[in-house]
Amino acid sequence: MRLRKRVIPFVAALVLVVSACSQNTASQDNEKNKESIPASQQGDVPLVSNTIESILKTKPGKYSGDTYDRAMVEKELDQFPKDLNADEAFSRLVHLVGEDYQGFFREFNAFDTSYKVNMKQPGGVNAPNVKEHTLNVEILLDASGSMAGLVDGSTKMDLAKGAIKQFVSSMPEGTAVSLRVYGHKGSNSSKDKKVSCESSEVIYPHGPYEEDAFQKALGKVKPTGWTPLGLAIRSAKQDLSKHAGEGAENIVYVVSDGIETCGGDPVKEAKQLHGSDIKAVVNIIGFDVDNAGQKALKKVADAGGGSYQTVSSAGDLKSYFQDEYTRLFNEWFDWQAIGINDLSDQRGEKLQEVMDLYAVFYELKDTDYAHLLEALDYLEGKQMLNREVIKSVKEKIYERDKVVKEYYESQEQKLKGVIDQEYQKLKEAIETKGESMKEKYRR
Repeated sequence: MRLRKRVIPFVAALVLVVSACSQNTASQDNEKNKESIPASQQGDVPLVSNTIESILKTKPGKYSGDTYDRAMVEKELDQFPKDLNADEAFSRLVHLVGEDYQGFFREFNAFDTSYKVNMKQPGGVNAPNVKEHTLNVEILLDASGSMAGLVDGSTKMDLAKGAIKQFVSSMPEGTAVSLRVYGHKGSNSSKDKKVSCESSEVIYPHGPYEEDAFQKALGKVKPTGWTPLGLAIRSAKQDLSKHAGEGAENIVYVVSDGIETCGGDPVKEAKQLHGSDIKAVVNIIGFDVDNAGQKALKKVADAGGGSYQTVSSAGDLKSYFQDEYTRLFNEWFDWQAIGINDLSDQRGEKLQEVMDLYAVFYELKDTDYAHLLEALDYLEGKQMLNREVIKSVKEKIYERDKVVKEYYESQEQKLKGVIDQEYQKLKEAIETKGESMKEKYRR
């Protein structure tokens, strides 16, 4: 009797364990069997409506795109229940062979409508994002003793002063001007070389051109010492660093009649100035310079991203500055025309890309339409759906095709509108900036 009491609980526990194992095994078998059952028979299939929201939310069919296999599709269709209504049949067909509208419109809506405006304004400024353009002009005037030499009956210094004054007075409104001299202390004798080679000074501080103040500053300059050109360029870099930044165009003009005589390295200094964030351009006017001097000064100008010009007379010097003024003015004509042409080219490319998407969409839509009708015809031939259901499903396929077509066309028009709006906005920005700067130079 005691033995039986002990055995009963053990047997009961064993039954529970076996029962649990059997349930787990059955559950696993059911999952395996479910995996082997075609999608068309795995319970309810989510219904698909013909609203664009439903179409875009529905994932592509099992046999969509490159995975389409007519034989496999027909095997799946053979497993369709025979008592399906129109909504159920249509939804099963979409989940089986419907194309990937979701993926297509995700890429379509990510279309890049922005324009890459990489052109540079005169002076190297990105455009047209810069709201204001500031022109900073710094003149470096050689005050070495050799500038006392005569040309056309006047000293080179006096001729340089007159040409410089005429040039800066014609700069566009808003231009900031500064004047720095170098080699203006001591003398050009050996005993004064050290003091002269250490002399470089701003005599007209950075700011708008004021005729009386500028003339007064020029009047103080006398041709005196040696030629510390490297020091002057290095000092100009310090000057302009305070006034550089987005929208700033920085130009340095060096007026000199000779090469570095103080042991400096003007090529190195010009390269560093041009390559810095200031991005200044160094232009050099060689006034009555010999061949060796011309070659040396040209190397400095090249390193500074600018130009070198030799002048031999007062007329040449004035002509140079007049040509420079005209060049700056014409740069804005070129800048404006190039910018608008570039935008126009990009607009054409973007509209062509939209046309390419048009072809992709219609191929997708036509494939979707054809495969759905083909599958429905198969079901009709197998007499798996009654006539009324066939007719209703066919109408739903027609409606689906119409809905996506109308949606695409509306989105395409919106996309083209955004492309054109962005083009017009940037075109107007370039035109406004270009005309504004050209008007300043006309004054």
